[in-house]
Amino acid sequence: MNFSFITQCFPIFRGWLEDFVTFVERRHGIRWYDAILNAADLSQKSGFSEYETMGTFLANTRPERMRTYNMAWKRFGNRVCPVERARAEIPGTEFAYVSYETWDPTRVPESAQELPRPRDEKEFIALFFDKMMGSRGVIQVGANDGVMEDPLCRYLRDDKYNDVSSVLIEPLGYYFEQLTQRHADRPNTLMLQVAAGASEATRKFYHIPPEIADEMNGDGPPNNWAHGQGSFFRQSVEFWIKQNQFRGEVYRANLDRYLSAIRETTVNVMPLRSLALGAIENSLLVIDVQGAELEVLLGVNWRQRPNWLIFEQDLGKVGLIHDLLAALGYVHICGSANAVWGLVEAPVRFIG
Repeated sequence: MNFSFITQCFPIFRGWLEDFVTFVERRHGIRWYDAILNAADLSQKSGFSEYETMGTFLANTRPERMRTYNMAWKRFGNRVCPVERARAEIPGTEFAYVSYETWDPTRVPESAQELPRPRDEKEFIALFFDKMMGSRGVIQVGANDGVMEDPLCRYLRDDKYNDVSSVLIEPLGYYFEQLTQRHADRPNTLMLQVAAGASEATRKFYHIPPEIADEMNGDGPPNNWAHGQGSFFRQSVEFWIKQNQFRGEVYRANLDRYLSAIRETTVNVMPLRSLALGAIENSLLVIDVQGAELEVLLGVNWRQRPNWLIFEQDLGKVGLIHDLLAALGYVHICGSANAVWGLVEAPVRFIG
C-alpha cells in the first residue's frame, strides 16, 4: 500500500463500511473489531484513527469515488452518542455541512440522592440494594451458577430484595441449570442461556469441564476458581490456568493435562440491546466475561443506558473501555480490579 489517507471528517455510503467489515474479517478470520484492536497500539494516546483506517481502505479500493472539497464542516458535541437533540439554528452560514452529537454538558440532577462514596464494588453493591431509592434492576452477564464468586448472590437469594428485578445471563448449560434451580422461586427474574456480545451470532466458547475443574484447587485455597473460567478467547482460559501454578506440585504436574482439557462449546450470542427493558430509575449492569467486556458493551442500547456498571478490568482493552465510557457520560466511582462506573446524570450523588 503506497497511500495513506487522513482527514478530520468525511461521509461514506453504508455499503462501503459493510465491504470494509467483510474484507477485514475474511483476511484475519476474526471479528473486525477484534482485528482492529489487535493491530492498534492502545498504549499510545492516538493509537488508532478511524478516519485513517476507513479512508485508506476506500482510497485504495475506490479511488474513482473519492472527492476532496475545501468546504468547512462544523461539529457540535461533547460526547460520542446518542444523538438525542439538535440545535434549531445553525450559528452562521459559513459551514457547508453540520453534524450533531449530544451537545448539552452533562450535569448531576439537582434532586440527586446523596450517599457516602463506596471504597470498592462490594460497598457499592450494598448501597445499591440497601440505600438507593426508586425502582432498581440488575443485569448480570456471566452469572455462572449463581454462587461462584457472585457478588449479587446474597442479595438475590434474600426475599428482602425481591422488588429488585434481575436478568441473569449464562451460556453454559451445566452452570445455567444450577442457576435456574437456585433462583427458580425468585420473582421479577429472567434467566437466559446465552452469551452477551456485540451482535447476534453463534460463537465458540472455551471453558474447563466441570469434572476437571473439581480437581484444580490443588493445595488451595479451596475456592473452586476453575469453575468460573469461561471465555470467547481460549488464551484467556489458558492464561488463568498458568497463573494458578502456586497451587502446589500436583497442580503443576498436571498443568499440561489441564490445558489440553479446555473444552470448546458453540453458544448463542445476543446483544443486550435485544432485551426489552422497562424504565428503571437505578439500573446496574454487572459484567464478568473473561476478556470480552468490550464486546458486551458494544451490544448495549446506549439510548437506554444503565446508571451503573461493574466490570472486571481487562488490561489489554481497559484504556479503550475507559475512553468509551467517558465519552458516553460515565465517571469512575471506585474499584480497580472490578471497576464501578456511573452516569453523571444518575439519580445518586456520592459524597466524601
